[in-house]
Amino acid sequence: MVIATAHQLVDSALADDDLDLARMAADIAHRVDPTEDLPLCDLLRISHRAGNDLDARSWAQLLLQINGVEAPEDLPNLDSYLTVHEVFPRGLRAAAAAASG
Repeated sequence: MVIATAHQLVDSALADDDLDLARMAADIAHRVDPTEDLPLCDLLRISHRAGNDLDARSWAQLLLQINGVEAPEDLPNLDSYLTVHEVFPRGLRAAAAAASG
């Protein structure tokens, strides 16, 4: 229940461009269950919205690691895949290559 409520607050805060409130809600949800996809996806979205794609990529990689997969396409939760794909439409490897040079 905490995770779902925090996610709703994240969505509302992002709609209002309140990144601090969104981050606080996502952090609380992540502390409740660090292996749950939803807070990780929220943290990924918040980092991207803040312009910090390095952090967003780290959250995406943690999401993959926790789910035991190597590619976003292999994530068992479709919503998680869609979140990663929305932020990194060309893929995580392309984003890493663009960031490195």
